[in-house]
Amino acid sequence: MPGMDWKLELPYCVPESELPAPLPTIAEIAAGDVIIDHNGVTVARVGPHFIVKYGEVRQLSLIEGENMIFVRKSTNGKVKVPKVYALYTERNPLFTDPTRPPIVDPFTPPPDKGTSSLADQNYIVMEYIEGSTTLKDAWPSLTDHEKRAIATQLKKYFGYLHEIPHSGYYGSIGKRALTFGMFWTPIPDPLINGPFATEEDLNEGLALKYMQQCDYRSVYKQEFYRLAMRNVFKGHPPRFTHLDFRGKNILIKRLPAGDAGGQELDARTPEFEVTLIDWEFAGWLPDHWEYSMAMLGQNFQDDWPVWVRRVLEPFDAEFPWLQMLMEELWS
Repeated sequence: MPGMDWKLELPYCVPESELPAPLPTIAEIAAGDVIIDHNGVTVARVGPHFIVKYGEVRQLSLIEGENMIFVRKSTNGKVKVPKVYALYTERNPLFTDPTRPPIVDPFTPPPDKGTSSLADQNYIVMEYIEGSTTLKDAWPSLTDHEKRAIATQLKKYFGYLHEIPHSGYYGSIGKRALTFGMFWTPIPDPLINGPFATEEDLNEGLALKYMQQCDYRSVYKQEFYRLAMRNVFKGHPPRFTHLDFRGKNILIKRLPAGDAGGQELDARTPEFEVTLIDWEFAGWLPDHWEYSMAMLGQNFQDDWPVWVRRVLEPFDAEFPWLQMLMEELWS
């Protein structure tokens, strides 16, 4: 198991013996079949073996790939995530002036301080899982029996994930700033970005974020949130949290009878290979955040929220407060 303050040495590549084929070139990646192209980040299938996620350094952090490697190692593979083959930054040849200031980004520091460009590209090369579909797409056609089988596996995954030992801080792996938008600032500010030594410090960071972003609101409302958070958000130890538990971030693949892919599924249920993807926001957060963030934005047009309660430990007292704060920040 990696150390609790584990941080990967970048650039990263698995040994050649672990590659299913030579790593794709930049040109091959650019010519790949685009699956997602949103907000400056592209996900493409490249050949039969690879999925590549890439984008400008200010939009895509390599910490997403680091998180996947960390989870795979820390749970001894019990939580299935795509295998990461390589993590690297591709320099933009148009910007090589060593006197140019470094990029202002608290989450993706340039590997060579002073020479990085905002147009430099980060690349995460990972395995393509043949025959899989997102749980979001499959959900309407699944029976309760099938949903139960998948939920059982997901519950085990989050059990393993939340059992990873922590070293007493709240932040990204390697004692770095959190990457989730509620902690983001245009100029690095550790009081808001983290890492935080205590839950109280994290709460204060949220209060400062609210005051910074919502300075047009009543100062009395700002102080109300600060005091309320101290009272509501307390006694929550850090847990390693995926932070984006939604159907679109779960891949399922129906397996042939008798082949559970090494997973522990009830023999009486349909067998699925279940994979968690999109680890960009993961980190050490108070234990209620996994459930609270999974419930945010639910439209309650189907039974998914009911199954979320069966997979994750519910924190119904904390969730509405986090929802209210988030709506204030983005309204």
